[in-house]
Amino acid sequence: MTPALVLGRGEIVHRLAGPERVLAGRYRLVELVARGGTAEVWRATDLRLGRPVAVKIVEMPAQVWHEARHGARLVHPNVVEVLDVGDENGRLFMVMEWVAGSDLAVALRHGEVFSPRRVAEIGAQAARALEATHAQGIVHRDVKPGNLLLADNGTVKLADFGIAGTADRPRTRSGPLIGTSLYISPEQIRGQEAGPSSDLYALGCVLYELSAGRPPFVAPDTEELLRQHVEDDPIPLRTDGDLDQVIMSLLAKNPAQRPPSAGHVAHVLETLTLHQTTQVLPSSRPRSRARLSDRPLQAAAVAAVVLIAAVLTIVTVVETSAPATPAPAVTIPSKAPSSQAPSSHAPNSRAPSPPPGPAQLVPPAPDDQPPGHSKGKKKKDKKGRG
Repeated sequence: MTPALVLGRGEIVHRLAGPERVLAGRYRLVELVARGGTAEVWRATDLRLGRPVAVKIVEMPAQVWHEARHGARLVHPNVVEVLDVGDENGRLFMVMEWVAGSDLAVALRHGEVFSPRRVAEIGAQAARALEATHAQGIVHRDVKPGNLLLADNGTVKLADFGIAGTADRPRTRSGPLIGTSLYISPEQIRGQEAGPSSDLYALGCVLYELSAGRPPFVAPDTEELLRQHVEDDPIPLRTDGDLDQVIMSLLAKNPAQRPPSAGHVAHVLETLTLHQTTQVLPSSRPRSRARLSDRPLQAAAVAAVVLIAAVLTIVTVVETSAPATPAPAVTIPSKAPSSQAPSSHAPNSRAPSPPPGPAQLVPPAPDDQPPGHSKGKKKKDKKGRG
């Protein structure tokens, strides 16, 4: 299976615990699947429990503890689970669940095309992950295709809380912007602290890219790209009206004009997914063939009706000359298909128009209440991760 975590460029030189490469006497390192400037990720085996895991060995101890503490607070099917933290020869490592599959960055790089329904499914699961994250007072601050893992069973998992912040103790910004320029929110660019709505903006950028095959803003340099985030409107989508409306609402420049919560977004996208699943699509069979195939049946049915009518007429004449006895009522079912009736084979015989799209559930203002609950660097194609 293809590992699911890929980090960016760079290398780390680290010492492993002996020739068997076993950390803390428990985690046997099997394969290096990702290497970045400050971390390496290995596919490993938990010798105690006999299960595959992902081991992230980090250069900066503070980063390990920061990410581990945030991840350990989140137990959710759409969030990569943190299992353990350890120390080997002064090198801290973090153990996470192994996600066999890929991630959205790899899929986009390979030119994969996402249908509106699949975009809605991915968005709904990512929004549920953000809902759980925000409920713990955590802001991810780096939602992007490389941090949304796609498991082989279709589950989407949010990964990499390395630069996450909390609402009660927001991380101060120094030096360059914290985040990824293709998916960073306007308020972060202006110097404001990222909040839950900033994660929603980043999710909107991801869903736009899945729908259009390109990010909402593209520029030859970072400065121009950041300016576009703050000042320009993205080119309107022309894929699916309801889904497009949801995505564009997430990309509002003003955080107050975005949907009120991740749970609200998840609910709308789940409703949209259900609507698209149950929609009846017209047959692709040519109409002319359908009509030709129906004509013999129509002719036979008409002939049957004529024959029955003739027989009944004869019976009626005979019975009028016989002693008058009440004649039983005869009901003739009409089985002859009408040439104007909708044919299940005709491509232009369309199902009734669906009801108004669920994107209407996304309000433009924050006063409405939500209807209910509910890693970014370049990567290798083969990667593993929790």
